[in-house]
Amino acid sequence: MLLNLKKKYETAKKEKEIELLNSQNQLTAIELLREADIRQALERENFLMDATITQQNELNVLSKSEKKLQFKELEKERLLNIVLARENSLNQQLLDDDKMRKKILLTGVILFALAGGVILYQYRRQVLKNAIIAKQKEDLLMLNREIHHRVKNNLQIISSMLDLQSAATADKMIAEKFQEGSQRVQTMAFIHQNLYQGESPGSIDIQEYIKTLATNLMLSYNTVSEKIILTTDIEPINLHSDTVIPLGLIINELVSNSLKYAFNLKSKGQINIVLKKIDEKLLLQVKDDGIGIPENEDVTAGPSFGYKIIKAFSQKLKAFITINSQHGTDVQLLISKFRTV
Repeated sequence: MLLNLKKKYETAKKEKEIELLNSQNQLTAIELLREADIRQALERENFLMDATITQQNELNVLSKSEKKLQFKELEKERLLNIVLARENSLNQQLLDDDKMRKKILLTGVILFALAGGVILYQYRRQVLKNAIIAKQKEDLLMLNREIHHRVKNNLQIISSMLDLQSAATADKMIAEKFQEGSQRVQTMAFIHQNLYQGESPGSIDIQEYIKTLATNLMLSYNTVSEKIILTTDIEPINLHSDTVIPLGLIINELVSNSLKYAFNLKSKGQINIVLKKIDEKLLLQVKDDGIGIPENEDVTAGPSFGYKIIKAFSQKLKAFITINSQHGTDVQLLISKFRTV
């Protein structure tokens, strides 16, 4: 009995021990499960932490990207504001320029209208002045012609008086001097006749003048046209009266000398008068085929009043004189100082 109790006790003890061991094993299993759960929890926690960190990093990256985007947006907005400000400034400038152009245009129109009015006024004044000037010019031209006509008449009167004095003088030499003086006065009278008959005051038709002068000289010296032939080669040069007066007196003296002295021993002869421009100078040539000048005689240095006149007017015209007596008398003047119209 005691053994049974002891066996029962031992059996119960063993069963208790087995139960305890089972309980311990269960506890161990529970602990292991718990540790596994803890490890899983830790792993989850670590995973969550890693995920959180990754997410935080991503958030940081996104935040940085967002900040960059915001910065870019702000920069774009700033640039847009600048562009808008510039556009507004340009628009304002365009408006100001447009206003200025309108003001300038309006001012220009006003000034143009004023200028047109002034020009029209000045034009009318100028037309009136031109009419007055034309009338004054016509009056002066008529007065100038009247003066030349009266001077020509007075010179012809003086010439006629000298001719009368020559005819009334018994001394042949003195009569010739009066006739020469008359012819010189007549030479100047022809100039004034040409001036009042010409179209332009101060301008002389040199061709007509020299032909008239030479023809009158031949008539004055009772020269027969069949005996002495007069030829001229005159360029149509419009010379001023300041040049024609000394030129005419020189021609008068040279032609007179030819008519008086060149053909005394000849039955026929020829006188040629040439006037033309050569290299900005004026050439006057009076040539005859008469007896010429004796070799030992210097007419330019002699007492001849006619050559003194020629010399004096040649100096006035700044003319270079050459005299050739080989085949008659050939007098040439190369004139440097002359006026044209």
